[in-house]
Amino acid sequence: MSDFTVRVRNERQNLRDRIQWLEKGLKEITEQEGSSHNEFENLKQIAQLYLDGEPTTADEFNESQQLEGIELKQELESEYDSDMDEVNAEIAEYDRKYWGEEE
Repeated sequence: MSDFTVRVRNERQNLRDRIQWLEKGLKEITEQEGSSHNEFENLKQIAQLYLDGEPTTADEFNESQQLEGIELKQELESEYDSDMDEVNAEIAEYDRKYWGEEE
């Protein structure tokens, strides 16, 4: 999976999470009761809290973890490719021996 694909999937998940977060806030607003100036201020405050979203102090950490994951995946793919090259070479050698004896 390419860097770009991982980033697109991550962004897509972030957007889904954001939509769920905002839907939760809208539901909370619709469940408010009463009718006064204080209620209006309370609704404004709730709406603003949801629009502001959750704290993002971990964004840099999350991005670095994502990049480390990409690097690890590339390293594992490289090792896998190397291992498969060895396996394919062993199979080819076996085939040469097997078919060489048969002829």
